[in-house]
Amino acid sequence: MQRRTRTTKKLAQRIDLHYFKYPHPLRRWRWWLSLGATLLAVIWIAWGALAGDEEIYSSGDVSEPHAVIGQQCGVCHLEQPKTFREHVTNEACEKCHAGPIHSLREVQEDVPTCGVCHVEHKGEKRLAEVDDKNCAACHANLRVHTGEPEVARSIRSLQDHAKLGLLVANKKDPGTIKLNHEVHLRKGLRGPQGQVQLECVDCHRTAAVREPWPYGEAQFRKVTTPKEGEPRLGPKAERALYSAPVKYSQACAWCHPLYFDKRIADAAPHDKPEIVQAFMVKKFQEHLAKNPGAWREVEAPERRIPGKPYEVKAAARSPQEWLTQRIADAENMLWSKTCKECHSLSFALTKTVSASFPAGKTVPEVAKANMTTRWLGNAEFDHEPHKMMECSACHAAPNSKETSDVLLPKIETCIQCHAPGKAESRCFECHAYHDWSKETWVKGRYSLPQLLRTPPPAKSSGQ
Repeated sequence: MQRRTRTTKKLAQRIDLHYFKYPHPLRRWRWWLSLGATLLAVIWIAWGALAGDEEIYSSGDVSEPHAVIGQQCGVCHLEQPKTFREHVTNEACEKCHAGPIHSLREVQEDVPTCGVCHVEHKGEKRLAEVDDKNCAACHANLRVHTGEPEVARSIRSLQDHAKLGLLVANKKDPGTIKLNHEVHLRKGLRGPQGQVQLECVDCHRTAAVREPWPYGEAQFRKVTTPKEGEPRLGPKAERALYSAPVKYSQACAWCHPLYFDKRIADAAPHDKPEIVQAFMVKKFQEHLAKNPGAWREVEAPERRIPGKPYEVKAAARSPQEWLTQRIADAENMLWSKTCKECHSLSFALTKTVSASFPAGKTVPEVAKANMTTRWLGNAEFDHEPHKMMECSACHAAPNSKETSDVLLPKIETCIQCHAPGKAESRCFECHAYHDWSKETWVKGRYSLPQLLRTPPPAKSSGQ
C-alpha cells in the first residue's frame, strides 16, 4: 500500500486565499459596531460641547481643595487652548496661589512648573504630597548658580539622607541658662512636698497643652482655660509645632523660690535685677515700718561652715544702717548664690532705686537666656503625632550633663519609624519646596457665581 506524501505546498493549495473577501455575519457586525461606537463618541463629544459640559474632557476627579471648581475647567485651563493637550500654566495657578521661590540660588533651568510636582485629576487629598522623584530631580545632583550648595548635594530619599550638619559639626547650644538634665531627671529628687520624679513635660510643652504646671507658681498649678471672650485659635494653630521656651514661673518657681531673708515671707520676683532690688528695698522698709524696733535686734551669727572664718556682724546704729545691711545680705544671697545657679552674671553700677537706698550700689547684668526654640530652620517637625512616644526615645536628655548639649535625634533614629511600609517618609513630611516666609497676598478674582457656575441674583424692578 502506497503512502501519501504531505508537503507544505500541497497543504497551501487547499487554503482559499480569498476567504476574507466572502461576506460573513460576524465580520459584518464587527464593522458596524466599530462604526457605531465611533459615531456615538463623536456625537457624545459634540453634544457636550453644544451643552457646555466640560466634564467629558476631564482626566479624573480633582483634589479636595479644588473640588469647588471641579466643574469649572476654565478657571485653570485656557478657554481656547492652542492645542488639545495644552497643560495648565503657572500663571493660572498664581491667580490663587502665591507660591514663593524655593531659593535665590536655584538654577532657573531646573525650576519645575507647578503642574510637574502638583499633579491634578488624581483625586488626591493634598497636592503638596509630592513624590520623592520630584525632589530628587534636582537634589540627586544639586546645582546652584553661585558658590557651593548649603545643603547636601545628593539626596534621593530619607533612607540616604545626610546626617544633620549641626550634629556633624558638634555645634553647641548657645543658651546661657545653666541646666543639668541628668540631675533633674534623677529619681528621688527633693521637691516642695517630698521626693519627686520630674518628667520632660513638666518643663517642655507646646502651646496647646493646658494641663497644670506641677512645679510652677500657684496660679499655674491648675488647669488653664481660655478666658471669657478670649479668641480661640484653630486646632492646628493651637497645637503649635514646637515646644515653647521654658519659663521660671511655670516650671521652676515652686522648687527654686527666690527667698532672700527669713523675715520676709514673700519671694523676690523673677525679673530684672533693678526690679528685684527695688522689691527688696520695699519689703524691708515695710517690715521696719511694722516693727520699729527691729533695727536694734542683734543679728545671730551665721552657722559656721568648716574652713570659713567665723563672722560676727556689728549691731546697726540706725534704721538706715540696718536697712543697708539687710539689703546687702539679701543681695549677697541672691546675686552670689541663688541667681548664679542658673544665670551668668556680671556686675555694673546703677543709680539709686529709692531715697532710702544709696546710689552706686552694684547690681548684676544678667546674660540673655538665648534659648533656641527651633534648631532646623529648613525643616518642620510636629510633636503632636509623636506624643505616644517617650521623649527619651528621641532625645538623650537623661544622659546630658552639659547645658551646651544639642539634644536633637539623629537621622538614624527617624529612619527606624519613617520608612516605606511604615510611617510617611517622603520629603514633604519635613520639607517644603516654597519659602513661605516670602509669601505675598493674593487678591481674589472670582465671585461666587463664577466659581459655582450659578447666575447672579436678578435685580428687582425697584432697584
